[in-house]
Amino acid sequence: MRRPCKLWPLLSALLAGACAAPAQCVVERITDVTVARSRDFALMPAQLDGIGATLLVDTGAGITMLSRTLADRLALMPEDRLFPSAVEGIGGMALTRRMVVDDFRVAGIALGKQNVMLTEPGLFRHFDPEPGGIIGGDFLSHFDADVDLPANRIALYRAHPCATAFAPPWPGVSFYRLPARMTDGGQFLITVAVDGVALTALLDSGAEATAISARAMGKLGLTRESLAADPAREEIGIDMSRRLSHLHHFRSFRIGAETYRQSDIWVSDMPLAPADMLLGADFFQTHRLWLSYATRAVFVAIPLGDGASGGEKE
Repeated sequence: MRRPCKLWPLLSALLAGACAAPAQCVVERITDVTVARSRDFALMPAQLDGIGATLLVDTGAGITMLSRTLADRLALMPEDRLFPSAVEGIGGMALTRRMVVDDFRVAGIALGKQNVMLTEPGLFRHFDPEPGGIIGGDFLSHFDADVDLPANRIALYRAHPCATAFAPPWPGVSFYRLPARMTDGGQFLITVAVDGVALTALLDSGAEATAISARAMGKLGLTRESLAADPAREEIGIDMSRRLSHLHHFRSFRIGAETYRQSDIWVSDMPLAPADMLLGADFFQTHRLWLSYATRAVFVAIPLGDGASGGEKE
């Protein structure tokens, strides 16, 4: 038990600050916006050098990127004209260009001058409406994010000093807390279980579907032969390369306080270091999440219906 701080009279002047109460955790809302949707992804409003655009909210991306269409409208010129920059993401690595937006505003928040990268041509060709790019961890990690896609809204908060875990301001909402590790790019890594096997999952609102990577196949005892009879489809990574995914049946999928029985999850040969799988936009569409960059934790509101894994919820 921690002893109460007691000051002797003669020492009180010298030790006046020794018993100061710890600073109270303050959670301050910065903005609360209604998001548009395109292919069930969340699009956040932005203003770039006075031109309106929408940016896809991508918790799996470490950096903010713009489409070449929007970069041309802004008449941006590459800052790295001699050597391109390498960007690593879901599906591999792409070579791109770094540009500077002089006046960058997202959801009403003025960011001033910002470095951005270019996406590969055609990355958003199947979107309607087409986003002007993606907003990544370099922006989101400055806040705590209340991502409530079932209600089509995202609120950004500043939590300070909040060195330890706290409860989000969700009165009347049942939720559970997941401790998280953070990558250098500001992505959340949490622990889940598939068929009782612990896996590291990356929270990725910019990926269409929850998927298990090639890295986890050995842990789960999967082989290409065991996937051969499963439904298959092609997926496109950040480098625009095509990779084959199979929809495989698992006995269970567990995350926090939720367990889904008889779940179908995509298994892909995509590289996904340092994670075994990702929780994609389908998970965000059915769950309200509080992403606490300040305390490295994820809070998940428990939904009333079935979750993203397509199984029967316990």
